[in-house]
Amino acid sequence: MQDFPIQVNITGGLAPRKEAEGLVTSINLRALGKGLESVLAPKSLYTLAGVAWPFPQVFRLAVQTFVCLEDTILRVDGGYLTPVVTNIPNAGYPWGAAEVGGYKVFTNNKVVVAGGASLVLDTEHKIPAGLDICATPGQFIIAAPWAYGTWQTETVMWSKIGSADFTIDRSNIAAERYAGVGTVMRVLPFMKKTLSGLHYGFAAYGTEGVATYLTAAHPAIFSQMKSYPVGMHSSRAVAGTEQEQFFVDKNFNLCQLKDGEVKVLGYQQHLKGVRGEIVLSYDAFNKELWVAF
Repeated sequence: MQDFPIQVNITGGLAPRKEAEGLVTSINLRALGKGLESVLAPKSLYTLAGVAWPFPQVFRLAVQTFVCLEDTILRVDGGYLTPVVTNIPNAGYPWGAAEVGGYKVFTNNKVVVAGGASLVLDTEHKIPAGLDICATPGQFIIAAPWAYGTWQTETVMWSKIGSADFTIDRSNIAAERYAGVGTVMRVLPFMKKTLSGLHYGFAAYGTEGVATYLTAAHPAIFSQMKSYPVGMHSSRAVAGTEQEQFFVDKNFNLCQLKDGEVKVLGYQQHLKGVRGEIVLSYDAFNKELWVAF
């Protein structure tokens, strides 16, 4: 019997369409350069036991990296994990985390953990709990906050500049806004190039669409525009940087948000039929998007 070698181009990663050239399936391997490379999680995560999907979550903040479990926040110290806060109440939701001026805030739609050099459970309720949190330059943004004695599921709320103070007063600096995208599940910092230069804000990802917000003059603080009319697949199905973000919509399409415009990339044949959460993560250093389910 004679072997006939077959050459397949895998340098472009997964093929976006069935008829396109590219890798179709690989297990624990990724396309890199002219070959395949094994995929391994950070060694410190192997020490975790009894962890259920979609945990653990890894958050790289300004100068520190944290790992969140359902009821525990750990700090990454070299190759080790140091518990920071344990036995945290949770309503079964994943965490969101953000940092402004060295002050860190974590929320899981049940409670808030916050602090600078040390983290503690917020018992004064000065910061609303929500489905997610992010930071624009100098401000915290919370998705679907607990405010005024009820869940404001279809709104976003932002703090005063340079502070974790969400008190709404005559200054109009802290405010709440109806997003118009259904239940707001995620918020990510966002940047848009315009003729007048770069403008910063955030993107709100909801069950019925995507909206973008950019800094504006008083009294609006943030201007709002609906960028996409289809909601996201699940709460963790979005990742990216200020420059570009990726998400999976309810139709199982992978989409890209850049400069306020949404482009449908496809890959529906790889994602359609997935049951449960789809989790996206983005490696900004290598410019790689990871889709897990």
